[in-house]
Amino acid sequence: MSTPNDARLEALLVAGVLEPVDVELALALSAMSARGSADLRLAIALASRAPRDGHTCLVLADTTREHVLTDDGRIAVPEHLDWPSADELRTALHESALLSPADGVAPLVLHADRLYLQRFDVLEARLAHAVRTRLAVASAELDAHDIARLRTLFPDDPAHGADHAQHDAAVLALRSPLAIITGGPGTGKTTTVLRVLAALLARAPNDQLPEVLLLAPTGKAASRLTESVRHGLALLPDSALDTARRAAIPAHADTIHRALGVHPDRPHRPRHHAGNPLAADIVVVDETSMVDLPLMSRLFDAVRPEARLVLLGDSDQLASVDAGAVLRDLVESPIVSPALATLHRSRRFSDSSALGALVVALRGDNWLAVDRALTSAPEAGQAAVRLVGSGRTDQVPSEVLDAVRAHSARLASAPTAEAALNELGRLRLLTALRRGPLGADAINARIVEERGNSLASGTPILITQNSPDDGLANGDLGVSWEDGAGQRVALFDGADGPRAISVRRLPRWEPAFAMTVHKAQGSEFDQVIVLLPPPPSPILTRELVYTAVSRAREQITLVGPRDAIAAAHSARVRRATGLRERLAAPADR
Repeated sequence: MSTPNDARLEALLVAGVLEPVDVELALALSAMSARGSADLRLAIALASRAPRDGHTCLVLADTTREHVLTDDGRIAVPEHLDWPSADELRTALHESALLSPADGVAPLVLHADRLYLQRFDVLEARLAHAVRTRLAVASAELDAHDIARLRTLFPDDPAHGADHAQHDAAVLALRSPLAIITGGPGTGKTTTVLRVLAALLARAPNDQLPEVLLLAPTGKAASRLTESVRHGLALLPDSALDTARRAAIPAHADTIHRALGVHPDRPHRPRHHAGNPLAADIVVVDETSMVDLPLMSRLFDAVRPEARLVLLGDSDQLASVDAGAVLRDLVESPIVSPALATLHRSRRFSDSSALGALVVALRGDNWLAVDRALTSAPEAGQAAVRLVGSGRTDQVPSEVLDAVRAHSARLASAPTAEAALNELGRLRLLTALRRGPLGADAINARIVEERGNSLASGTPILITQNSPDDGLANGDLGVSWEDGAGQRVALFDGADGPRAISVRRLPRWEPAFAMTVHKAQGSEFDQVIVLLPPPPSPILTRELVYTAVSRAREQITLVGPRDAIAAAHSARVRRATGLRERLAAPADR
């Protein structure tokens, strides 16, 4: 695959750091250069790998031997191999002519110390320009009618001396063409935006009601947004919205992919774009932390300049599985602060809740607060927060597997489809890793082997492929179940109750006895069990533990050594991107 002079690439392939596609790209681009050195090929291969690790670019200063790690944290470069300095990589790049080819189309782009594949450079620059363009629009002033409506919609507004945050977030969203509302679980992001929609709809004449679009990055997140909006509408007083305006708020949220018309076979050519924008006047996006750079760039392209865009999310959660950390970059950019509102007070947990205390503590820097929450007193006789030592670091504790087996048995024996789907949300095992003895793949394979059938009744099912014809999207969670006629079906939540699909019609899926924390984003469960690897591990970060814990509504069980949680709390996810720098720049770079 690689040439004899590419021993470093071969070593990184063997270690699993590189994939064949990285080496092939390095060889192909190097062959286009008159100065195609081994250092050039290494820089290209590492830049190709970077987006799989969530980065939009490769920071050359972070290419030291000590920075190139395997999944389990080991240095991937054998000591006997020479390793170039960042300066040597820069020299190889500048000598290659790949940064400024004769035809003007550069396959590689170098901004300061950040090396991009051309596609990600274009996407990042385009998104930065779109955000700055929206921020440059002057905010509208609220009139007396707006202020009166807000008093009605937020009875605990500042005039009553209560929490200001939701009211202030609503004011921001009413005034600005771009509003970003962040906050942890239960802080009322959806409640706030629903009241914003009510206020915006109340402004409009009966014959010119704005078109509203509710979006989320996955099918599960869209389902949860649908449920939240439906619940919130039921709580709105009749005086807040008349029948026509209530009907203007969509009954169902959609995925961003479906709304943009992204086809699995043509992911880079959506139906809606700047030349054929979405018709919606107001676009609301939930779970924005899960949206990667390519998808967010396409979304901004497709929203009309005069339309209103409201982004909801939790910037302390894990970033998207794919390249970029868009929400965090936006939240941490000073230029975006006028469009940012943060909600703090959680209504999911009581002030005395141990689980709520742990969620709050994990967002901060104080380890002692986290430690206190881990050792808090049980609530109502049962600990809401449990820390269980894992014993052997290469083996899943038997009590964890027994809990998963018992849950599957309850799913299989559920008397009705409604009961089966309710039970599906009772418990979930989450893993930090996908591979290895503590990974989701191994646990799922073990339980499937025990049951003898990958679709035995009671098997949780995670859809991994968008299938618009079946109304299923990547991330949808269902369960295999036998109906009253003895037919095996897959049950999913639907707008009007349980939806049964023949197991023969399922798009690509995988068993979900265990799920990675990443794949659980956008979901909530009554009880969550989390398997943590022992330190040191590059996967152990504060964002990972916070995201896992905040999936729980009632009880969290953390399985692993206490020092794993301490190590995670001290480590933050750091993704290499240039979005913040581009947002601050006077012109696109």
